[in-house]
Amino acid sequence: MKVSTTPILAATGMITPVAAIYLPASIAAIGTLAAIGVVAIALAQRRWLALPSVPLILVLVALFVWSLLSALWSIRPEESLTRAIQVFAIGIAGTVLLCSTEVLDQNDRRWIGRAVAFGVMVAISICLAERASDFALRRLVEPYWIPRPDSYNRGATVLSLFMWPAALGLYRIRQPAVATGLLAAVGVAVFGLESASAKLGWLVGLGTMAFVYFTRRAGFRTIAVVTCAFIFLAPLIVRVMPNPDPLDFTRRLSSSAAHRLVMWHFTVDRISERPWLGWGLDSARNLPNARQEILWSKATELSPDGHQLVMVTLMPLHPHNMPLQLWLELGLAGAILGAGVVLVIARWIERRASNRTDRAILSGLFAASISMASISYGAWQSWWLMALWIVASISATLGKTPTESPVPPVSPAHGTGPDTL
Repeated sequence: MKVSTTPILAATGMITPVAAIYLPASIAAIGTLAAIGVVAIALAQRRWLALPSVPLILVLVALFVWSLLSALWSIRPEESLTRAIQVFAIGIAGTVLLCSTEVLDQNDRRWIGRAVAFGVMVAISICLAERASDFALRRLVEPYWIPRPDSYNRGATVLSLFMWPAALGLYRIRQPAVATGLLAAVGVAVFGLESASAKLGWLVGLGTMAFVYFTRRAGFRTIAVVTCAFIFLAPLIVRVMPNPDPLDFTRRLSSSAAHRLVMWHFTVDRISERPWLGWGLDSARNLPNARQEILWSKATELSPDGHQLVMVTLMPLHPHNMPLQLWLELGLAGAILGAGVVLVIARWIERRASNRTDRAILSGLFAASISMASISYGAWQSWWLMALWIVASISATLGKTPTESPVPPVSPAHGTGPDTL
């Protein structure tokens, strides 16, 4: 009896946006377990998994090899080596999920689309209920839990990612009004929380979707070129941005935004010291003076004069900016390979999308991912990388042209084709 990977992908797409609200770190485990399930089914059926994009695999392998080599000149070689292996493991699991999407038919995709949409709707409901009840649901499990402004940041970010494949799935089953309502509901949910990253991703994603929808291929290609240029020019862009005075309590920027600017300027100074090779993978936290505590003026309503002096770390863990982190840790080659990943993904979207609506929705996901990665989270965080792999796999499933026939898996007994793994 043939066993399909559809339940695995459907469950993964449904569970991930909900799990991200309370247990975002579990996303890495969810994706890994799903990949193990896919491999188990493939082995039981004695079949290979078809590669969806050979260029994507090649550029990702090149990025991994360069990351591994960076341990040779890293200031913390053991940490660079460990992180490279972790990133490679996440990449293998993500590639397996992506490969599993090539053998699904239209009925499979409809089920997966409904499951993802259901998961996103549940996540929206939880976010709205938590906000309206002062996080009463969380307190039922953890009575002494104290909310922090960033408590649901990662959940909101994942929600801003998963709304795109959910909308695509609803559009594919001829529910455009429901898809539009879902996008709007996600906006209400994320703007009710504190995550600036999720808010930016929602806004940039919707703006990009509208732009690409009306400008078609030309608009999408413009977005791809601008994104690559942004990766290459990121250090120069930061140079022309303001570098706030940590003790200036009159600044109009939020403390979080001002801290990022100070952090980015520090990062660019370190990039200029090692522009070609970088400092080594995952070396940001170990840079000279990175752990320096600086006096910071923070706005607060608890103080009579509206601000208080606190100590903050100059570089807490990473630059909170993917292009800068590529430059900082992997040098020019890292930036080139990062831009290569962007170009391959953009080319895949252009070839995959069967109409301008599909292209617009996938473009929204593309832009939202880049924008959120450019102001928040470390480039190598396991949960973040796995969330991107899962959402890419679900989107690849739902974005397949309805007239396309699935790529037949090739049995080892009958040989392998050029696009098999």
